[in-house]
Amino acid sequence: AAVRHRLSEVTLRSKTTALFPVLLQGEKGTGREIAAKWLHFRSPHLDRMFCRLNAASLMEETMLNAFLIKEKGCYKPKNLGTLYLGEAEPLRLHVHDRLMEILDEGSIVTPDGREVAVTFRVVASTSQDLRELVYNRTFKEELYYKLNVINIQLPPLRERQEEIAGMAQQMLEGAAQKYALRVKGFSPEALQVLKNYYWPGNVKELESVVMRTLIFSSQEMIAEGDLRFGPEEMSAASEAQDEAPEDRKPVMEVIKPERRGAEKQPLQFPAQGEDAFKELVAELAHEIKNPLVAIKTFTQLLSERFDDKEFREQFYRTAGENIDRINQLVEKIMGSARFARPR
Repeated sequence: AAVRHRLSEVTLRSKTTALFPVLLQGEKGTGREIAAKWLHFRSPHLDRMFCRLNAASLMEETMLNAFLIKEKGCYKPKNLGTLYLGEAEPLRLHVHDRLMEILDEGSIVTPDGREVAVTFRVVASTSQDLRELVYNRTFKEELYYKLNVINIQLPPLRERQEEIAGMAQQMLEGAAQKYALRVKGFSPEALQVLKNYYWPGNVKELESVVMRTLIFSSQEMIAEGDLRFGPEEMSAASEAQDEAPEDRKPVMEVIKPERRGAEKQPLQFPAQGEDAFKELVAELAHEIKNPLVAIKTFTQLLSERFDDKEFREQFYRTAGENIDRINQLVEKIMGSARFARPR
């Protein structure tokens, strides 16, 4: 809601600020390109082009092609409204110079030596702290200040729990209408699971989970057990169903080594045992990751709820260290599982 308010605030003043540069900051998957398009299509230049350029592979010639078009041997300016630079941090230094020159002069020199005026808004996005890159001299300070005229922070999805239910429902309805499927919504239990999940992939991951759940669910009202968080879940579930009940073993019995000869032979996981171990690891990781959101949120509220400054600082330091330690542990566990596909 705060993001929409900030975007609306910029667009409401668009008659005077339609050309002011905007810097969108947030983790990957938070919807920065969507926000850039929001700004474009609510500006006076919505009838002009929205051009997206990947800064990591951007060469000077490619950037010039975003502004110019060649007709009958003569270069003319394109009808460009918004130039969107995705992941601006790896921008090459020589491209830095040319972009600053265009922003300063409001014009561009064509390959045949003519200078033509260009009118556009540049919207840059980044998942890193550009100030740190400026400090390390890998991003030019002058360009940073030129791009950072209007700064909009897009918080990660795990910090926007109150929006998750509405977003998931909107995604579900849109997909159901597109593919002509009869799905009404999510059960309260399913919505609670979505709210409590850590969402490392942010909005993009939520969209993926909703689509995967829609594909494999035959219910009009999606229940907690219908949610599909990973591409391996369907194959693992089908293998478990095919297995005879008498052949099934508890997870810990499957993954533990046999005592006889354990000293001489290294631990070996059978195929089903390995899947069970991966399932255990993923469950453990989620059980640890999910409370991190509540812990950090509560810690941030300490300054408003407690008057003892020394206590606040001690609590924050202790909680922060434990959060970092738990997070490191989870990353090691996930890394050691070596999933065949992202989980």
